[in-house]
Amino acid sequence: NAEYMGTVFNRIIEMKLISVLVLVFCIHGVVSQSANADPCQGNYLAYSEVPQPWSLSLTDPNPIGFKYAWMKEDNMPPICLQVSGVQNRKVEIMIETVTGNNRICVADKASNINSNTKGAITRCATGRLQACFNAYSDNDVMQLYVYCDSSCPTSGYGIYYRIRKSNVKWTDTGNTDSATSQLDMWCMMQDMRNDTIFPSNLRSEPDTITAAPAFVFFGSASSLVISPLFILCTTFLTIFVTFFVKQL
Repeated sequence: NAEYMGTVFNRIIEMKLISVLVLVFCIHGVVSQSANADPCQGNYLAYSEVPQPWSLSLTDPNPIGFKYAWMKEDNMPPICLQVSGVQNRKVEIMIETVTGNNRICVADKASNINSNTKGAITRCATGRLQACFNAYSDNDVMQLYVYCDSSCPTSGYGIYYRIRKSNVKWTDTGNTDSATSQLDMWCMMQDMRNDTIFPSNLRSEPDTITAAPAFVFFGSASSLVISPLFILCTTFLTIFVTFFVKQL
């Protein structure tokens, strides 16, 4: 009887150990799956740019090329966007909340699955957000999702968003001495454009605007804005030089 009871006791211990190991394995699997899950569950809206010229009226559905979306309560689901044609490019996204200084975040799907993935990025801000992503070298599609991370209104809120892709690539060759032809300077150069503004800035602007044409440097196109002040100075210098030459 003592030997039998000892055998039963050992079996019970073995079953408990097996149960604990199975439970630990299951918990680890659930946690890993949740951490690596796609928050959009594969449901991404294909993004397309608003045709120009862009309206500068806030009553227009797409002011300054921005699109409108509604942030749902508890990010159920978040706003999921898919941008094509991004291979070897940079991608800029601008977001502004319609009312109030609501929290807003944007993340690349890759940053949710693996924060070490090249190009993966997450940015958060209040009221306004402007983020620039390093595009992939091995994928022509980027998947982004927009969400609220804290102090989120229970009723949700509206946002304006716009996405732009660089017109130069990492694989382009050209005038490396010019900032406008270097992809690593593209995001910084965007701030010099007359269309790099948010919808709430449109109240004092004209009715429509067309983005400045791209300048071409040795086969690579880069965006650059010629300001009215530059044109005025150039005109003045031309008149001044012409007058000075005539006096000689």
